[in-house]
Amino acid sequence: MNQKSNQFKKRKKRIRPHHSRTHRITKAVRYFIGLRIIKLLFSLPSFLPLARALSLSKIIVKIGFPFAGEYRRQALENLKLYYGNEKSPSEIKKMVEEIGIDATKGAFETIYSVSPRKEEIYSTIFIEGKEHLDAALSKGKGVIALSAHLGNFAVMRGKLISEGYPFYLVIKLPRDPGISQYFKKKMEQYNLRFILADPATVSQKEILRTLRRNEVVCLIIDGDQKRGGVPLMLMGQKIAMPPGPAILAQRTGATVLPMFIIRQKDNSQKIIIEPPVDLIEDKDQDKAVALLCQKFAAILETNIKKHPTQWYWINKKHAPPLLRDKQKKRSAPKDF
Repeated sequence: MNQKSNQFKKRKKRIRPHHSRTHRITKAVRYFIGLRIIKLLFSLPSFLPLARALSLSKIIVKIGFPFAGEYRRQALENLKLYYGNEKSPSEIKKMVEEIGIDATKGAFETIYSVSPRKEEIYSTIFIEGKEHLDAALSKGKGVIALSAHLGNFAVMRGKLISEGYPFYLVIKLPRDPGISQYFKKKMEQYNLRFILADPATVSQKEILRTLRRNEVVCLIIDGDQKRGGVPLMLMGQKIAMPPGPAILAQRTGATVLPMFIIRQKDNSQKIIIEPPVDLIEDKDQDKAVALLCQKFAAILETNIKKHPTQWYWINKKHAPPLLRDKQKKRSAPKDF
């Protein structure tokens, strides 16, 4: 009886809360307006050169900074938590403005990458370490590109595809079906290959098929997994890193390449492809996966520290992680 009661409680927790009709209508209106604004922004390349759009970024942030609300507060809290007394309040505030400017430029560049003006951005992106990617693909087991919310990884995908690489980015689309369909249509129109992260079982199978075809799968791994995950420290904060990339690497033999795109002072960008990550051999699979995730985190942190204003600081990384399954077995899904 107790066992059945516990099972019922677990199922009950997964039930989504019922929202009022007013809440649903407000949400629908917000998405409706949001889609119209997005379509308007995507019309910019038809009359405005990319360089001009980028020059507006600083003005937009200066005007919008006081109204940024939660995003501004979140970035301030995360930066204060990490830097402590190392930086003054004025320095932290300046960093938040720079983060906003970089993010705004990234949004413009993403829009222009799915327009007839896409070469205006791709022609200013340079690749460092291409030999590592070529060598990895020559092994025939596929490549796992590890990246983070550092720089414009969506544009990195477009540039590498334009260079002839079979590159797929694993992404999450907005919840609203209309906005999601619009983004999918744009990416498909310009041959920007992607794998949807949800549902997870479908995503896992597609990632495996892609690696078996000896292609590149790019995974953004600096998120905080809500359930399970490998507990570790990243930029002074506790997160639970998804174990999937480490499990994939151990099980498939695919080469793991850290890969980032960094903005330069003149607004050109550089894709940095680092040497392959050595895997960890250990009879204890859980231990090997945990140690490999820690190695991944160290690589991310090294690159974030070099370019802190290009990282996505507005996530609620400062909050304590949710309760996780203690030492939960992190074996690969059956489909792996």
